[in-house]
Amino acid sequence: GKSVLIHCAQGKSRSTTLTIAYLMFLNGTNVKDTLEFVKTRRAMAQPNENFLKQLQNMELINKKKNGLNRL
Repeated sequence: GKSVLIHCAQGKSRSTTLTIAYLMFLNGTNVKDTLEFVKTRRAMAQPNENFLKQLQNMELINKKKNGLNRL
């Protein structure tokens, strides 16, 4: 596979949110499971409250559009 560097000031919130959103879109997974996976790769991953709300909204939209078949 190929590697990608996603960078923000602390590598804790913004980059984590972008990574989670991409993985959710790519794999059809939910926020909780995707965040847990990301934390296995970067333990300090912790999207802020507003970013989490946006990810949860994205999850709802994806559920309505496609259903979350792959968890």
